[in-house]
Amino acid sequence: MAYKEVGEELAAGEMMLAMRKHDKVIVLEIMGDVDIHSAKYLGRELEKLICKEKHILLNLLKTCYMDSIGLSLLIAFHKKQREKGNFFGLCSPQSSMKRMLSIAKLYGFLLIFENEVDALCAFSEGH
Repeated sequence: MAYKEVGEELAAGEMMLAMRKHDKVIVLEIMGDVDIHSAKYLGRELEKLICKEKHILLNLLKTCYMDSIGLSLLIAFHKKQREKGNFFGLCSPQSSMKRMLSIAKLYGFLLIFENEVDALCAFSEGH
């Protein structure tokens, strides 16, 4: 699948992605669950973005579930971005996602923000 224009929605099974750009940050909104099937699709799209964009923020507002494959994908892309000196963060996790991120002990390892506004401010300040 080719890289889509910012704002265009993509679909794969039960998950959809919407991309938009805010200054030097691509915000990728994940709508739906990230499981073994949709994680492959998400990984391909993140790989494309990492090659083209400096900072990536995943908005989890509409994501209720992420399996271990999805969580390991987040860790892998966080490491790739960190190696390049770029940011990779998550924002707006709902209670079910907060619990999964907490159980996986990803708070303190990944950049996780309560909302998109806070995340974009932190990215623009270089944190």
